[in-house]
Amino acid sequence: MTGKVDRKDQLVLIGLFVIAFFISCNSSINPFGLYRIDDDTSVYMTIARGITEGQVPYRDFFDNKGPLLYLFSVPGMMLGGFTGVWITGLIFLYISVFFAYKTALFFAGRFSAFFGVVFSFVVFRMFYYETAGADYAIPFMMISLYIFTKFYFSKINPSIIELVCLGFCFSTAILIRINMFPLWLGFCLVIIIESIVKRNFLLLLKYILWFSVGIIIVFIPIILYLYMNNAVADYISQNLVAGSSRASGLQNFSVKDTIKNFFIIIGKHYSFTPLIIGFLLLIKKIKTAESFYYIGFILAFSFSVLFLAIIGTNYSHYNMVIVPFFIPAFTFFIEKISGYFSEIKYKKTAILLFLCLVFSGEILTGLFGNTGMIYKLTSRSREEYITLGNIIDENTIDGEELISLGRDRRIYLFTNRRPASRFIYQLSGAVYYPNTIPEFLSDMETRRPAIIVINKDEIPNLPDWYSPVFEMINNEYFLLEESENYYMFRREG
Repeated sequence: MTGKVDRKDQLVLIGLFVIAFFISCNSSINPFGLYRIDDDTSVYMTIARGITEGQVPYRDFFDNKGPLLYLFSVPGMMLGGFTGVWITGLIFLYISVFFAYKTALFFAGRFSAFFGVVFSFVVFRMFYYETAGADYAIPFMMISLYIFTKFYFSKINPSIIELVCLGFCFSTAILIRINMFPLWLGFCLVIIIESIVKRNFLLLLKYILWFSVGIIIVFIPIILYLYMNNAVADYISQNLVAGSSRASGLQNFSVKDTIKNFFIIIGKHYSFTPLIIGFLLLIKKIKTAESFYYIGFILAFSFSVLFLAIIGTNYSHYNMVIVPFFIPAFTFFIEKISGYFSEIKYKKTAILLFLCLVFSGEILTGLFGNTGMIYKLTSRSREEYITLGNIIDENTIDGEELISLGRDRRIYLFTNRRPASRFIYQLSGAVYYPNTIPEFLSDMETRRPAIIVINKDEIPNLPDWYSPVFEMINNEYFLLEESENYYMFRREG
């Protein structure tokens, strides 16, 4: 019997790896295709590559994400370039699905738990946006959700290691992207209130102490790294100040817009299910100790969606932060509907077919959509950048620099020449940083890049303040290469 159980567990582990591998094949940096790399991903990987060459985020590159977003890609970049970063993402995804499954087992048996994870990540693929922050933060969210769930369902106080781990995961997640905090906020708020009501003050103090130790373990080395490289002030102004300025909802807060955004967010691909099932389970368990878990679950989910609604973003990839909440919700749903198939001969097959029908849109889009796995594996859209990168390297020498105008920043990953400014993009999030325009124009004036690249689609969107750069191009540069999507200018002499 033991051998039988062990074999089933092994099959589950293999199945979890297949889930992670499927998601990672949707990455634009997967080693099996040549799909063009996304703009944001190219920024994070350009900064990661710069770190391997001795450069420092914020000081040498402008961006408004957390430092661990770049640093996590560094080992993979050093060892295997794009493929190394892809493998890093695959490892993070496997950790995510593994702890998702361990969490799901608190709500159902092996079958329902496994397929609760499967279809949660089928939906996750609809939001998937590699190296955008949530994919690196997801494992830390899943680990934390597992610890919170274990705390309430096992009725055993968390160990010191688990408390430190919670703080470690929290600190890591917000040093990837600040908007990851609501999961911990919801559950910790309930734990604090429950401890106060029950007058467990010493226990609460223990929770806070060891949770803080976990935060410090991550936070202190990162701050020291930035301090030793003279980048703390830049980190604060870019990640905290400029990053917050991007949130249009924080500047022009509107209750009406927030409510509208809230329903838009939960309306995407079954994102409403954690809220509905959370309330149903709370009502069912209202007089049990587990009711506190469901209160924390509902609060954490609601805070996550509410924060996105307040900052005014409806980009689908932001929904990745609510995927951990799908695990209990989908698992409970699958376990519940199993009862309706009890009279069917091939019960598990029937349940699986039913679920495939329910999620057919997500499955088909994930496989065959214009950003689905098949397209990502067969596209050759990256070849243009490889060609342009080779042209840049062949027509420049070591020490010469380049710049890409506007928001397009893909080209930097395909050449050995460094950017002529830390503003590797000047629009998008960079417009919220007050020194962008004068500093960038000063860099163009003093450093005179050997190569200037302009995406043809960007030209109508370039504001008037670029006129000194265009004047410089007219006087000092010639057209070196024109491709389907780009102009490339070379400085004369």
